[in-house]
Formats: sequence, C-alpha cells, structure tokens
Amino acid sequence: DVLKGFSKKEEKFDIIFLDPPYNEGLAENALKTIDREDLLTAEGIISAEIGADECIPFEIGTLKLVSHRKYGNTALAFFKKQ
Repeated sequence: DVLKGFSKKEEKFDIIFLDPPYNEGLAENALKTIDREDLLTAEGIISAEIGADECIPFEIGTLKLVSHRKYGNTALAFFKKQ
C-alpha cells in the first residue's frame, strides 16, 4: 500500500491524485487512509478517478465531496477538508 509509506514521513500534500482500479473500493479505502493519516493540507484537494457507476460517500472523516463529474465509464470525484 503506497499510502503507508507517505504516512510515515509526516508530510502533507496540497494535491493528491488517486487512480486505483475501478469498482474494487480502493478509492474509498485510500481516502480513509489519507484522512486518518492527515496527509492533505487544510486547503488541499484530492482528485479520485473512479468507475462511473462506483458509489463513493459524500463524507469520509474530515473529507467532503465537493464535485463529482461523469465522463463515459469514468468519474472524477474531488474532495476537500471540511
């Protein structure tokens, strides 16, 4: 899991891009890890590429879905801290 390596560095990021395999719940798991390990800066944004039919929560911990766009069989979900 690539996110475990980042969490040990005590570093925060302004922009995080996620592009896991579709429809396996990996985007949601990654978002939970990002929130738990506090990897996003206060003004940062996460862009998660997911399957268009994939369900993703509106809120995950302190992260809130701010935009969701569908493009064919792909969707982009953008999260920011609340």
